[in-house]
Amino acid sequence: MEEENIFLSSMGLSDITVDEMKSASRLQRMRNNSGCEDCNYFGHTVNSEGKAVLCHCVRERFFQQMYVTANVPKAYIKKDLFEWNTNTDSNGNDLGKESKTSKQVYTLLQFYVKNLKNIVNGNLPKLTHSTNKVTKIQSILFTGGIGSGKTFIASMMVKEAIKKNLTSSYFEWSELAQTIGDFNEKDSIEEIAEKFKNHDFIVLDGIENYPYFTPYFSVQLDRICKLRLNSGKPIMMFSNGTHDQIKAGSGWASLLKSCLAIKLPQTLN
Repeated sequence: MEEENIFLSSMGLSDITVDEMKSASRLQRMRNNSGCEDCNYFGHTVNSEGKAVLCHCVRERFFQQMYVTANVPKAYIKKDLFEWNTNTDSNGNDLGKESKTSKQVYTLLQFYVKNLKNIVNGNLPKLTHSTNKVTKIQSILFTGGIGSGKTFIASMMVKEAIKKNLTSSYFEWSELAQTIGDFNEKDSIEEIAEKFKNHDFIVLDGIENYPYFTPYFSVQLDRICKLRLNSGKPIMMFSNGTHDQIKAGSGWASLLKSCLAIKLPQTLN
């Protein structure tokens, strides 16, 4: 304590106690969002071996930034897969008998997440259906209406892939269609193509058939679909049910055919 007082005196701070300086320092770290209560706002803690380790708060901020980079919708950045409600749709409407389907979907998602690294590496797990049919699972096409949970699942699956240190991106259909249909967006199209070719896991959300697609759109969609198929990596797609009306060449048709088709639960009117 005497050495600390000498240090403070040399700094012209003899009227300030060490505890006051520590408190001020802690307050400054709080203002800078450097940590949380668990790590005393240092951003790290000390484990049983006396080694400094990153606090969970720092890891969470790191992952959140990764989610933003992967284009996960802002509304889903802080949500988790376990928040899937098997009794209601995303609008809070009672699913009734459809809750059974919702539970089956949730079980499937848990199974997929557990095996995601194997799927990416080509070691496809076998899924046994209620009819005792066995299917090797890689890519999935989910179909459902408004409130069926398409965007929730799409966002959560990208986040789960990132947690497993896999490269992953979320693509929203209307934005993708606008970009790849524009001849002047060649640089952006090449970035998209690169991700479809190399990323471990791709999600394509909100697929629907629009009244008119340009020929350039059809060519580019066919191209990126072929890139994805040739990569041998999985894709997860989400549609309102009009995906089979889209005409975009053999690549698009083959990608759809490669997916296990799953219908999401819907409220019964």
